Amino acid sequence: MYKLSGHLQMVHANDNLGERDDHLPPGKGLIDWKQLLQKLDATGFKGGMILEFSGDRPGPPGGVLEEARRARRYLRSISRRIGISIPPTVPSIGPPGAGPE
Repeated sequence: MYKLSGHLQMVHANDNLGERDDHLPPGKGLIDWKQLLQKLDATGFKGGMILEFSGDRPGPPGGVLEEARRARRYLRSISRRIGISIPPTVPSIGPPGAGPE
């Protein structure tokens, strides 16, 4: 991360259980997101974050969207607690009238 710090434009965020690339929502695995966000901030990272989940989850498509919203709130709450702006605040994309979270 530090070697590429001046070149990072985007981070694909997903969690895992330590055995393989599970593509779990952040907060559902073993990654220490507080530490990761602090290190990203220390590099001067101001890029975006994409939540990257596995497409083979059971359930309706709306369930994946709700997982994404929860993961976004999870990452944002950590960022606010530690006083950084990662991921950057951007307007929410959702149903008309939903507005930012």
